Formats: sequence, C-alpha cells, structure tokens
Amino acid sequence: DETRYLKGAPDLVVEVRSPDDSLSALHRKIQDYFANGTKLAWVILPEERAVLVFTPNAPTRTAIAGESLDGGELLPDLKIPVDALFA
Repeated sequence: DETRYLKGAPDLVVEVRSPDDSLSALHRKIQDYFANGTKLAWVILPEERAVLVFTPNAPTRTAIAGESLDGGELLPDLKIPVDALFA
C-alpha cells in the first residue's frame, strides 16, 4: 500500500555499512536519496572507524578519528566527534 510510505527522502541520511554491503551498492543508494531530495548523507564504516560524508554535487569526504562530523548548512550547530561513534 503506497500510503504507508512518505514521498521524497529525509534531509539527512545515516547508513551503517554492514559486512555484506559493498561500497558501490551504498554509493548507489546514496545517489537515489539525493535524487529524491536528501541534502546530506553519512555512511559509517565500523571496520575502518571512519565516516564517508556525501553532499550533492561535491566530492565525498572521509572523516576519521580525531575529526568531527558537522551538519553543514542543513544543521549548522551539529558537531559529532567521529571517535564518539566507535566508543
């Protein structure tokens, strides 16, 4: 039933890579989110203890230990230390 699902996509998407997820499949998923209106996406890489930061029409950035994630223009007051995700 179509009425059970929202139209569009969330402004911020957070995905956690599982051992079975390929990076190419996750990248395609993020592009689908962007095509539907998402403005910022984080893919958490537990094994690498890093986070891929995606924004539309910009290069992907990798945030590592010692760095922080931020909400950019979408959530300007949001700051999360990458280390805190793996504590």
